[in-house]
Parts: sequence; C-alpha cells; structure tokens
Amino acid sequence: MPYNILGDLQTLTLSPSAECDNPCCILTINNDVMLMGNISLTNYQAGTMFATLPESMRPTDNVMIPAFLGETLVRVTLNPDGELSIARDVNGETLYMNGVSFNVCDRYYNSSIGNNFSQGTSPLRWDSEEY
Repeated sequence: MPYNILGDLQTLTLSPSAECDNPCCILTINNDVMLMGNISLTNYQAGTMFATLPESMRPTDNVMIPAFLGETLVRVTLNPDGELSIARDVNGETLYMNGVSFNVCDRYYNSSIGNNFSQGTSPLRWDSEEY
C-alpha cells in the first residue's frame, strides 16, 4: 500500500451476479474504507460473495455494515477474506453502497503499540528500534 493522502485506491472484484456503477474503493490514512458505487444484484444467492475488497482493505474479523437493498435495510457482511455478502436471495435490486464507510483499524493496530504492517503509518516506538 503506498503512503499518500488517500492511503490506497483500488477497485472491487465483482461476482457474475453483481454490477457496480463505480467499483472504486478507498482506504484512508485513518484506516477508513469508503465505497464509491451502488451494486445491482441479479440472480444473487443468499450468503454468497457479490464483491471482494482488495487485501489492504480487509478486516481481521467480520464487519457488519448496514445498507439499503431497494427500500429495505439489510446487513452486509464483510469477512476477513474481503468478501461482501447478504443473507437473502436477490434478483434485480440495487444495494446502495455509494458513500458507505467502515473502519478496518484492527488490521493495522492491535494491543501492542504500533503498526502491524509496515505500510501507511510510522511505527509508534519511542526507542527507534525495529519491530
């Protein structure tokens, strides 16, 4: 992941049952992931993957994201493999994900002070030693 003002800019990988009007996704330097498009689902089977996030944007545990499917509020599940899914069959409806954001700080920080990965932020060590 390059270190810049965005953190990371990539695109979703979509399943055959999904079309996205803007598959771009952004990881900010604050570890927030922002999705840029709405996703149309056709012949989607409940619990299967409809999109996958790039590796730098994946959490270490499941994240539950509220979103609207048409007029209905649904729970989108994001698993540690970066796969997005919902728990209902869908045919010909839009999942409104444009502007949805969530945090994946658990990927980059834990109870040990400092960064889990070398990308993105400086190590938070006072003694200048390597990890």
